[in-house]
Amino acid sequence: MSEAPTLATYDDVASYLQDERLDFYATRQALEVATSIIQGHTRQQLFYVENDEAMVSWPRAGVIDLPQQPVTHVHAVKLRQGYGAVQSLDATAWTLIAGGRIAMTSLWDMATTFSPSATTSVTYDHGWKTIPADLRAVCIGLAVRTMHNPNEALSESLEAYQQPSSTAGPAGLTNAERDILRRYRSTTYAMR
Repeated sequence: MSEAPTLATYDDVASYLQDERLDFYATRQALEVATSIIQGHTRQQLFYVENDEAMVSWPRAGVIDLPQQPVTHVHAVKLRQGYGAVQSLDATAWTLIAGGRIAMTSLWDMATTFSPSATTSVTYDHGWKTIPADLRAVCIGLAVRTMHNPNEALSESLEAYQQPSSTAGPAGLTNAERDILRRYRSTTYAMR
């Protein structure tokens, strides 16, 4: 059974904590939790994926926004009319532009090709082959907090003394982490 990919590694966490005696499996589980939280927050897979297919709405103003970023290559664009006709668009009918968007060129006649109830199927490559350092840093921080506060305690007490916990719990991204993840967050949804 292969392990799920994570945005950071055991060695990253051990180096950050300067502790080579960490429990490998507990660290691995914390990294998986952190990766899942980050993927959920950004609505992105983040890892490099080839030949992924997304069903997206009819192009508005001749532009298709793809849900997974960054887009590295577009293999095919097809228009689908309900359960009926499928039309593959020639590569001259569209161009990949900044921000993971496809712009339909003047060679494609939207008005006569399909109705606005049609959907668009795009086969493309996306994600990072090497995870950016800021994503890796957020994953490490979140994993460390998960390991140090697995029960999400808000405070610790000993007899009459009580102190707020220094960690927000595994589900809690800090404001600084949210700021970092904002640029990776997708606002586009694919149809399923």
